[in-house]
Amino acid sequence: MKKAAACLSFLLLSASLAHSQLVSFKLMGGLSWINGNDYNRGIDGLNSYLQSVSSVQGAYKKVMRGPDLEGEILVYWGTRAAVGFGGGFSDISHKSRVVYSNPVMDVTDSTYEPHVSTIPLYLNVHFLPRLGQRLRLDLFAGPVFQVVQFRFSDSSSSTYLMTRQTESFSSSTTALGAQAGLGLQLKISGGVSFVAQGCYRYGKTAEITGNWSLIGNNSSGNFANSSDSYFFWAYDYTTDKTYQRWGFFDLNGPAGDFISNARKARIDLSGARAMAGVMFTF
Repeated sequence: MKKAAACLSFLLLSASLAHSQLVSFKLMGGLSWINGNDYNRGIDGLNSYLQSVSSVQGAYKKVMRGPDLEGEILVYWGTRAAVGFGGGFSDISHKSRVVYSNPVMDVTDSTYEPHVSTIPLYLNVHFLPRLGQRLRLDLFAGPVFQVVQFRFSDSSSSTYLMTRQTESFSSSTTALGAQAGLGLQLKISGGVSFVAQGCYRYGKTAEITGNWSLIGNNSSGNFANSSDSYFFWAYDYTTDKTYQRWGFFDLNGPAGDFISNARKARIDLSGARAMAGVMFTF
């Protein structure tokens, strides 16, 4: 599937270059939003669980939005159509601190710092009708291939055994999807135009595996554990009621009397993008 999409992109771009007399380059910046899927549902479940069993200050944040920078080359077919090949970078991260105490009064101070970084590569087919002498509408759609890096760290301290530790996880994976959107192109002067656009991009990660470590110390001394083949798991945790949770475990996944429905977790990258910038036409 991925090889077929890459071949199609190459053939369309080659054909466009062979028949085109105009080429444009767009550089845009803005914001992107993602669904988050299992990560965000697990954050909701953890916050609910802590509120039901602890005295809590603060709440863990979900991954939802972040800055986005993209560039695209448009190769024109006639006056109303073009093929665009583009790419970019976005990083969605939210740092959050929570302090909570359990029924026996052990106090934990925890800071979560997740990062969902993506490098998208995409091929768009553009339809560009004129709305005036200087203004064009831009309707576009096409396939998207994304390189995804998911990183997470939890730095915490606890009065239980005077423990200080940092858990970290890092994984790289890919996602194949699609996007569609619309925009406006306003010619300023010569070959320079102002552009603004919005789109919806679809894509989901598959199996997320990577490097995990837990390093720290307590009243018994130092400890360090690590693995280069841990997985991101989602599961249900049931006590007074069922909470959706996630964590990092080996191939066997989480297990225990209160755990059920364990499965490999996903991060849904689908969401909207709003961007603006400049376009140069040669």
